Amino acid sequence: MADGGEREDHIGDDEIEMLVGSLGRTALRRRAIIAAASGPAVDEQLLDDRPVPDAVAERLDRFRQTLVPLTHLDLRGAVMHKVSDGLDLTMSGWFEAAARPEPRDLLHVYGPDRDATGEQRYYRWAWLDHSTYASAFSTTGPAIVRSGRLAGSCGVYWGQWAFSVGGAGMLFTAQHGASRVSVRPYVPWVALTSFNHYSIGASVVCHLGILVESWRPGDAQTQQERDHFVTVVHRTSAEGYLFDSQTSGTAVSSDGLVTDFVAVPGRRYAIYVYAWLETNGGAVGSGPLGYARIELDASVPFVVAQETLL
Repeated sequence: MADGGEREDHIGDDEIEMLVGSLGRTALRRRAIIAAASGPAVDEQLLDDRPVPDAVAERLDRFRQTLVPLTHLDLRGAVMHKVSDGLDLTMSGWFEAAARPEPRDLLHVYGPDRDATGEQRYYRWAWLDHSTYASAFSTTGPAIVRSGRLAGSCGVYWGQWAFSVGGAGMLFTAQHGASRVSVRPYVPWVALTSFNHYSIGASVVCHLGILVESWRPGDAQTQQERDHFVTVVHRTSAEGYLFDSQTSGTAVSSDGLVTDFVAVPGRRYAIYVYAWLETNGGAVGSGPLGYARIELDASVPFVVAQETLL
């Protein structure tokens, strides 16, 4: 299981801040944006204005990381060659066979960081966001990290649309070579939905999902690997007047709340388990205001990430 020791793969607070910032630019956030401006262009030069030895050393290190999976093949006296950004890279030597990991080494269980230790086996960060008209999640970021609780609401009047999102983030690195990682959260939830008599075409939705992003250490550019969600609540004003109508359940892998991604050495991964609330106030009426609202009380007591070596 992952731990929080000061190893070379330790993920620091600066990288967590980078991840929180990147979430505002993901497809998850863009669901609520009709036209999003593109991010800044990245103009990377070959040597990046650095001395040639430094640039070559960096690319050799990256090359070496890509060869980690070959240690499982018990190769002897191999020579590897690669062309990277116009540079000819050659590595030779003996590849020592790495010990195969035990099954328990490939099973990672994440949970709330109740004692604020900051260890990697716990939730390390949270992300909260909402649109102009929405009510924000009442659970604060530190409370999500320490308890795993997701409590929030989202309500609008007719003619409005809004969203509110919150969730817990955890971090993963491939320690035993390339692998396929299956992510399986456990999320019990209770939702209350309300419409008044004047709501026409209004609706409320709750998605529970898993977002996975990756990045290379030292690089602020993140790549979205997965954004998978299941809809646990979808109600409309066609059902008639509702006041705090309760729906509840537990979202697990058998309900579809499961996804996987391929992890490789040399990249780091952020796994974010979230709740997305969405409300549509429906058509504008001539009488009193139509109203739609959803409230959610959920928790993420644990998340299982299981590796299968490739």
